[in-house]
Amino acid sequence: MRFGSGPTACWGASRTPTSDAKQQEDDLEAIDQAPFNFDPRIGLLLGIMVGFLVFAVALDLTWEQLRRVLKSPKAPVIGLVAQFGILPAVAFGAGATMTDVPSKGGKISA
Repeated sequence: MRFGSGPTACWGASRTPTSDAKQQEDDLEAIDQAPFNFDPRIGLLLGIMVGFLVFAVALDLTWEQLRRVLKSPKAPVIGLVAQFGILPAVAFGAGATMTDVPSKGGKISA
């Protein structure tokens, strides 16, 4: 029996309604135990790339632009408050409303 279509379709054997619920529960438990194996070298590479981009942007900054920002720091202060205050608060709020168990995130009905 095939559920869905396209690249996300999944195949499953026909089961009785009572065993289907138990099998689905077992499948969801397996999802919760799935390990995430991220290579630490990717983090190092990403850090180097971001550092290079920050350095490249700083090379384009002129002394006149720096003086203008220091004279009227309103825009940079608003940007810093938004980036380090509002953005983390919104992200925390979004994360607090979501569950930390993948199997409870969204049920797919057959």
